[in-house]
Amino acid sequence: MVGPEQRASATGPLVRAWLGGDLDDQERQGIEALMTILLDDPDRRVRRALAEVLADAPEAPHAVVLGLAQDEEEIAALVVGRSPVLIDAELVDIAALAGETVQVAAAGRRPVSPALAAALAEVGAAPALVALIENRQAAIPHFSLDRIVERAGHEREVRQAMLARAGVPIAIRQTLLDQLAASLKTMVLERDWMSEERIDALTREAKDKATIALAASAEPQEIGILVAHLRARGQLTTALLLRAACNGNIRLLGEALANLAGMPAGRVSALMAEGGEGPFRALARKAGLPERSHPAFWAAIEVNRELHADVAAGALDDAAFTRLVTERVLARCPGDADAEFRDLVVMLRRLAAEAARDAARQFIARSLETAADEGVAEPANDDAAAEDWNWQGNAWETVAAPAWEDPDFDTAFAEAVRHAVSGHADGPIEPEAVERALADYVFPEEAEPAGEEGAPVEGWAATQSEDDVPAEIYYARGIRAA
Repeated sequence: MVGPEQRASATGPLVRAWLGGDLDDQERQGIEALMTILLDDPDRRVRRALAEVLADAPEAPHAVVLGLAQDEEEIAALVVGRSPVLIDAELVDIAALAGETVQVAAAGRRPVSPALAAALAEVGAAPALVALIENRQAAIPHFSLDRIVERAGHEREVRQAMLARAGVPIAIRQTLLDQLAASLKTMVLERDWMSEERIDALTREAKDKATIALAASAEPQEIGILVAHLRARGQLTTALLLRAACNGNIRLLGEALANLAGMPAGRVSALMAEGGEGPFRALARKAGLPERSHPAFWAAIEVNRELHADVAAGALDDAAFTRLVTERVLARCPGDADAEFRDLVVMLRRLAAEAARDAARQFIARSLETAADEGVAEPANDDAAAEDWNWQGNAWETVAAPAWEDPDFDTAFAEAVRHAVSGHADGPIEPEAVERALADYVFPEEAEPAGEEGAPVEGWAATQSEDDVPAEIYYARGIRAA
């Protein structure tokens, strides 16, 4: 009796002979009947050998291929992922009933039709969805992309694949930000790191920041779509629009005001570029922006106009620009702000802090590049030392004196950092030391409040509760453990 190993070894040559076409009709009929019988062979090696030969063959017997597609997952995946014999309707049915391995194989076909993509979007496991999104020959309808985000947007791999795929609509990308924020909130709450109110505030600001970055990279025709999407989801807030203005994204602000006021976008854009304060206030009022926010928005528009040439010429980086705009806007904010507007003031102060930290990091990076250009040797043949080289004391000493004199940088911060790292001249400068200096510069230490409990204390840092200060500032200053 022929054993399973011999049957498996003979299957490949036999099927290849049938595919070669050098047989008479009787021989072909005999081999085709044998292939059908092999579908029921108890040894998986035989059926696998049959699938491997037939998987790419357009002339393979349909009944045999369909039988293999319903075999165990490892064998079925071979033909489901490659066979041109299977039609879309069959693939859709197979995907609906198959396990993860076969779904991944179906998602990796070249190409994937819209019908199969839609079916996988409805029933596919997360790995199959990732394979589908990463397949550049998969024609995925927009409604199926929406469905994938709805079903599996909480999966990190799905989000990453979706954001990396070209042509994903901007509204879907923004929804992914919501999914990411929800995942982060769940993680923090499960670990009991902070209150739900606190994490809600932090994730809201993080989403606003990411949304503005998304808008900055969008095509002009996508901004209106994003604005409509945000409004439909209740996320087109005053805080988001003010942050956008302070970051220089006047296009997003203009599209939002046009949408809210029901006015043509071109007319609003012209007003934003050249109009006066009176017409702008009328527009903001019609759009429903809070009256007390109007001076802040107008200040942001004015500074954007003033600095437009410097930004276009590359004379002002993003962090410095945001800091200048935010400081001007804060100067226009009323000192007796009510609770609603006070939240905007806190947000603006955080934005100013972010800009200061970004500017500081950019300055440190430029300083270390200067050290490298001046010939400070990177340690050789020592991976660990090479990794930490940028923070070594000798490199810092090389750049310290000339770098701190950079007229474009805040000398007060420079002194703060120099003081923070001065004790490390003979050894490595730890990044944490610089982070602490950044935090101390942004939120300087204040004296303990004097007098009765609840009495006002001079200085913003001393009057804010822990919940009003960004978490990263607390972590950097060591106020609480990360």
